[in-house]
Amino acid sequence: MMNRDNGGGYSVFKNWRHRLKNDTAMKTPLSCMQSFMGLATSYWTRSNERTSAWLLTAGVVALTIASSKASVYTAKGWSATQDSLYRLGNEANPSTMEELGSNALALAGIVLGRMVVITGGRHLMSSNLHRRARRWLVSQYNEALFDSKQTHLHITSDKTQDKNSPLSLPDNLDQRIDESSGAFYGSLIGLPMGLIGAGFSMYFVMEEMMKTSTPMESLPFLGTYATSALAVAVATSYVGPNTYIAYKFGQLQKWISLEQQKASGSWRSEMGNTFRRSSQIAASKGEEVQSTILKRLYDRVDTVWWKDTLLDSAFLGYKNSYNYFAGRFAANLPFLSAYANGDIDLKEYLYGSELTSELIGDLSWFVNVMPALAHISANSDRLTEISKATEAIHNTKEFYKQRGISEFNRVSSPDVSALQVNNLELMFAGRDNPETFLRAENLEFKAGEWSTIVARNGAGKSLFLKALTGQWMYGRGDVSYAENKKIMYASQEPDLPDLLSLKELVTYPKKAEDFSDVEIAALLNKVDLGQFIEKMQSDLCEGKSWKDVFSGGQKQKLVQARILLHKPNTLLLDEATSAMDPSSARKFFQSIKDDLPDTSVVAITHYDFMPQFKDGSPMFDKVIYVDDKVAKTYLGSQYEDILQRERALRELEEKGDNNPQLYWLIRNQQHHIPDIS
Repeated sequence: MMNRDNGGGYSVFKNWRHRLKNDTAMKTPLSCMQSFMGLATSYWTRSNERTSAWLLTAGVVALTIASSKASVYTAKGWSATQDSLYRLGNEANPSTMEELGSNALALAGIVLGRMVVITGGRHLMSSNLHRRARRWLVSQYNEALFDSKQTHLHITSDKTQDKNSPLSLPDNLDQRIDESSGAFYGSLIGLPMGLIGAGFSMYFVMEEMMKTSTPMESLPFLGTYATSALAVAVATSYVGPNTYIAYKFGQLQKWISLEQQKASGSWRSEMGNTFRRSSQIAASKGEEVQSTILKRLYDRVDTVWWKDTLLDSAFLGYKNSYNYFAGRFAANLPFLSAYANGDIDLKEYLYGSELTSELIGDLSWFVNVMPALAHISANSDRLTEISKATEAIHNTKEFYKQRGISEFNRVSSPDVSALQVNNLELMFAGRDNPETFLRAENLEFKAGEWSTIVARNGAGKSLFLKALTGQWMYGRGDVSYAENKKIMYASQEPDLPDLLSLKELVTYPKKAEDFSDVEIAALLNKVDLGQFIEKMQSDLCEGKSWKDVFSGGQKQKLVQARILLHKPNTLLLDEATSAMDPSSARKFFQSIKDDLPDTSVVAITHYDFMPQFKDGSPMFDKVIYVDDKVAKTYLGSQYEDILQRERALRELEEKGDNNPQLYWLIRNQQHHIPDIS
């Protein structure tokens, strides 16, 4: 009796069937694709194209069965043609050229019908099914990765995990979805059709063998089924052990395929990044270093490729030898004794040998397709790893708790003006004694209030802002947001996707058609990008994408236009003016102050003095100062005192003086600054 709780194949099937029945409970579009079975059946069971998918599948199956039946007619036509050829000039039982020509024409008609009409039609239908299935599968991965939970961010967030750890995240997502999806469905459709074809062909061949079987003097106890029984015995004896050998080859081929995809994906990813960084590499003259990196990665590709070549060569030699002996010896052996003893004539011998060859070919299906089985298994693993990761990420808190401390409580509250932080601790990943790099007991950001963050490099300023938006998940604390308010985050490296027009880049992430051309043109002019208004509808400027046309400062001016367009209630700026000249930076901040007077602004800047607006008022109302891993709130008027204190601490560090008493004196006496937290 089957053990229903042993975690074996039955339980896998049961779990898959349970998921299928409870489709409405799916967490993500990939919830049913956690296993080979789920990945293989989802298009036919869950897609909105499943009716046409089944019709195309039925058509492919019907033509496959027709092709299998045609194999019997091919064998019969071939044996008749060969018999006519051998009997030419045979005085005892001569054939004529007319008979030979007639049999040859009949054989040609059968072969053409099988190869052109049946095989060609099946290829057309199966290719269409493959194209539609892959299109649907890719759309499911797109929907799952680019969802409201920002799964794409989380699945690429942690590259430090041990690749052998169950917590490791899949690499090279673009390669997996691109190459593995196409290869998986191509093999998935082709291999079952081949198996169905082999199965029906075996049935038709066996049926014909039984009809034409004759007794043999050497095997009288088998009666009239002697020749067919001997043919089956020889075929299974020959194919059985070789199938096991092919299976062992397949295990090695799967491992090589996975290694090859990983190596190729890493090299291709770095190559793409290299071309995207061409201007930076040229400016720093880093060609030699980058070339060394690419060479090292490709050396890995080459090494795996060489192993794959050796294995493929070995398997090819094995398979060719196997097929040669199958056609020359194994297929002829069962009927040789009967022919030698005169139990059958030449035509019956040729026909029986041809049928045996077909039977061995059908039984050899696993032997011949073992490389394809290895590749489909490897591609399935590559895809289901993404599916499992997206499923885990759906419960974001639990996902990060497995990788470190993640105990944030993010809520919307009517009592919060803009943003409030309580008992915040930011940590690095890892569950064993994770390091806390920033603490904040109580920080409040009010509507219309401007705050700046001051801290030394590496203190965690950027990660603090990312924690406020949910982009950094390691740590604990309460983050409260004003109800129904928009938060916008802008970094020093603006997000400028390719294939978008200039208007679409301004309205990003919203749709361009929701805004008028006049409105966008006015904004471009306001942020000193008016010279590009005429090309606003184009995704290229002088043959280049916009991110390659704009300077660093112009990219940040584009973000300025986005801010003024989308009007956020809370604006987090991570060195958003770092590439601008002082005049442009002042215009950047002044435009936000003028157009968005009620917006709460939290900015990371690097001014040596308190900047001012055009009316002479200080730009920042408050300073968030991070010292000794603790963030506290100070008045804007204390900005320059804080900078002076930082300079004193930095000078002490540069002298290499690690005397804790001196640090204490600077912090608590010489430069003591009372906070207002």
